[in-house]
Amino acid sequence: MTASAAPHAEQPERRVHHKVRKVFAEACALIAPATGQNVVPDTSAALILRERYPELSALEIHVLITAASRGCQQHPKQS
Repeated sequence: MTASAAPHAEQPERRVHHKVRKVFAEACALIAPATGQNVVPDTSAALILRERYPELSALEIHVLITAASRGCQQHPKQS
């Protein structure tokens, strides 16, 4: 029996939005009521996030809103 290489050995990191990953859970909690029910448009969610995380770029805010919206769709809240 020959040894094979580990499946995750020496693979380059593909993720590029590290700041977004750090604040994702907190940001989701901030905008989840809006994005989960489609009550607040993305521009309002962007304003909320920009105020809370001024260090994030416009692209990072967009990535955060998109990821949070998809997360809410995949895991709807239990009523």
